[in-house]
Amino acid sequence: MYVPMHFEGITVVSKNRDVVDFFNDYVELKLPCEIINELEENYRVASTVVLFDIRALIGIDVDEFKLQYSPEFLERLIFIIPFEVSEMMRAFIIENVNYHIPFPCGSNYIRKYVEGFILSYLPKDKQVDESRLPSVFSAEVMLKKYLQGESEQMRKVRERILALSRRDGPVLLLGESGTGKTTAANVIHRLSYRGKNKFVPINVSTIPDPLAESTLFGSKSGAFTDAKNRDGIFMAANGGSLFLDEIGTASERLQSKLLTAIESGLIYKVGSNLPTKVDVRLIFATNENLRSKIENKLFRVDLYYRMAANIVTIPPLRERREDIGNISQNIVQKEGKALSYNAMRKLEEYSWPGNVRELQNCLTRALCSSKSAIIEKEDITFDCIQ
Repeated sequence: MYVPMHFEGITVVSKNRDVVDFFNDYVELKLPCEIINELEENYRVASTVVLFDIRALIGIDVDEFKLQYSPEFLERLIFIIPFEVSEMMRAFIIENVNYHIPFPCGSNYIRKYVEGFILSYLPKDKQVDESRLPSVFSAEVMLKKYLQGESEQMRKVRERILALSRRDGPVLLLGESGTGKTTAANVIHRLSYRGKNKFVPINVSTIPDPLAESTLFGSKSGAFTDAKNRDGIFMAANGGSLFLDEIGTASERLQSKLLTAIESGLIYKVGSNLPTKVDVRLIFATNENLRSKIENKLFRVDLYYRMAANIVTIPPLRERREDIGNISQNIVQKEGKALSYNAMRKLEEYSWPGNVRELQNCLTRALCSSKSAIIEKEDITFDCIQ
């Protein structure tokens, strides 16, 4: 039976010179690290974490690979995804494994990712103070309260968010407008050890481009007309979480600055050459197709793969219609009312282009217009914009 062990180091599995050289020179990691060319079948690695170069899988059936090793061993794998591998291979790994990192990337990025991963395997006396984390029971209560639905899709979303809240690294939330990405970001923060510190949300699309850098990173007196020495949003979120919504609208220059912040944990005020160290968890969200923007040279591929280490896709309401009734009843019951059968049918048959936000707005109108304790079909009206 598998017993979580004390941290024994990192094993890097790669035959490729770029990965081998990187980890041989990686003194910043400050963790025991061995490098091997390949894993023999049933290899009993002593390390807590295994970083596996996916180029070793080219030409190998992935399902057969999984059968060669115990589930306990596979749970310790973090896949290294070099930029040079095919898009098909990259997409397959991202979709089918929980933990992966892009390569090349900054040493600080890997260190933070690995340290967060390690927490899962250290005994309690070696972990961060668990009193700073909500219990699993209270976490599940919070998840069901704010991310409602009993569909299989939403159960998986809640499980993924709970797992990510116990780690510390960038998260990318994908989903249409109104699906609840902001709520999900807030929940990830509140369930993490940073939960008692600040959660700072900002919509990138609302920041005027000329002010984007100073807004996020701060400015030094004299950097531009009327500039004052002030901290930006990154410093406001220091020790907590920074939620950058609509990240797909970020300018090319801002994307470059964000890449530096993710990799090194350093920011530069506008007008200053001196870096400032920040301790911030970054949570990103978008309703855009970032892959399409990458193909059209509108979004940096290196930034995307650093953001995409942990992806949560929140499904649209029309793809989980079985959740409409549960969400609707919870909303109207708070006001002491209920939905008639015909009203519920009308809600379940609608396409909900605005997702949960539109459903909430619809029921708010219905609660206002209904003259009795039962909301009827006639009380349900939909937004005109489709």
